[in-house]
Order: sequence, then structure tokens, then C-alpha cells
Amino acid sequence: MAAALGWSAGERINTRGNRRTSGGNEFSADGLSWCLTEKARSWKRVSDGQRLTEAQAGLLAGFPGDFPWQGSRTKAFLQAADVVAPPVAAALLGTVLGIEWGDHVAEYMERIYQAPAPPSPLPPRRAVQEELFALAS
Repeated sequence: MAAALGWSAGERINTRGNRRTSGGNEFSADGLSWCLTEKARSWKRVSDGQRLTEAQAGLLAGFPGDFPWQGSRTKAFLQAADVVAPPVAAALLGTVLGIEWGDHVAEYMERIYQAPAPPSPLPPRRAVQEELFALAS
């Protein structure tokens, strides 16, 4: 999460203010984010109290930072939380339509996150697609 948003390592996110719950109210931004929901509008960086912005929520959901979310802050977070991420949509539609999507998604991700995509530990995308469709048959 921190890397996607351009934050330095060691940031923590507070999700519930001072309220303590059995599940906790903070997580490290160094790894993957918790699931993005409309409630993410209240997430704050512990280091400076800065709230997650609509643009940052969009980045976490796979949209460019300048995507034009509509309506109030709450509505913008709801939109970001309810979408199918563009890279996921591209993979799904590309697979169904038989269109190579991997390079396009990698280029898109590099552009919006301004960093090369890390090497994937997965087998080539085409092999994964064929295996999934073989299981579905």
C-alpha cells in the first residue's frame, strides 16, 4: 500500500480513531492494504493524521490518480470500493475474448504507479488462462 501511494516505509494506518476493538484499529501500510470499502474514507496515517484521499483510494483500486470520481467524499469512496479494478477487468475480458492482455496491463500499472511492475512468481499468463478454462470445462 505504501509503495503504491508513494509513502515511505514504516507508515501505519489507523482505521477507527481511538476506538479499540478486538480486531485492532491499525495496520502497517508496508504490505497489502485491508479491503477497500467506503469506510476507508476515515483511514488516517498515524505519522501525520492525513486522511486517505479519494485519489489514493482510486490508486489502490487500480485507477489513475486523476480519475474523476463523482459526488461527495463518501460517494467517491463508495465508487472506488464497488468497482472491478481495471487490471482485473482487462484480464477477465482479454481471456474471454482471446485477446492478449498481460503486456497492456503491465504497461498500465507501470504508468499509474510510476514504477516497473515486479516480476511475477506465477507461470506465464497464457498457461494460467488455459488451466482455468480447462478446469471450467
